[in-house]
Amino acid sequence: MIAAAVNDGTGHKPLRYAAYIRFNAADQHAKFNRGIQLQAIVEWINRQTAEAAGRLGNIYEDRITLRQPQIYPAFDRLLRDACNGQLQAVVVFDITLIARTPHVTEFYYRLLGGLNVKLCCVRSRRAQHVEQKTRHITR
Repeated sequence: MIAAAVNDGTGHKPLRYAAYIRFNAADQHAKFNRGIQLQAIVEWINRQTAEAAGRLGNIYEDRITLRQPQIYPAFDRLLRDACNGQLQAVVVFDITLIARTPHVTEFYYRLLGGLNVKLCCVRSRRAQHVEQKTRHITR
């Protein structure tokens, strides 16, 4: 079931979360397969309370193939929707699915933050580090 948490009764309006999933189409047994990522994202959203409570809306999926390993049309759509004010928060299973280096991760974190879109990560310490570092820099 893809429905996620509803208002917890505190009067906060639920956030609209979008999920970004990137997976290898040829290897559905990989540790980052589509099902594992989506399930973890839905469970993460369902655990959020108070101001972070919300529901899953759009799911952006990029299937990686050997022929076109670096083409990510769903991620491009996600960024376009963020620029158009259609997203409040983006959840990824692991931050390395968006960026492999801390500098690029920080770039996307700042880009989305500048658009008032929160970047949330289910399981990466790097995302927490970038968030702490960015808060320190922007103060």
